[in-house]
Amino acid sequence: MTKVSINAAPREVLLAVPGITPELADHIITLREAQEIKDIPGILGDSYTLAEPYVDLGVSTIFTIESTGYKSTEKAGYTIWGTVGLEYGNNTFKYLYYKSPVDIET
Repeated sequence: MTKVSINAAPREVLLAVPGITPELADHIITLREAQEIKDIPGILGDSYTLAEPYVDLGVSTIFTIESTGYKSTEKAGYTIWGTVGLEYGNNTFKYLYYKSPVDIET
């Protein structure tokens, strides 16, 4: 089973882990902005027992890319999102999710 990296997961993913509350997810994000988290039990406290099977300190190999393009004559832009998984052994990637386009107003 692939585990969620405490050091890389977005808030929404952290919230999907049993035992991680919105307050704890925000705390994790605040801590890791200052430095890499190295002590999961110390950060999760009483929630560690529930979350332990689902989290680790590993490096993430999944990335989400968001890009917005604008035409010089229009105020509205178009945004695409793509989530890719890197396979380090052979330096390749595969698309996991893609969404395009979404109108946005500036």
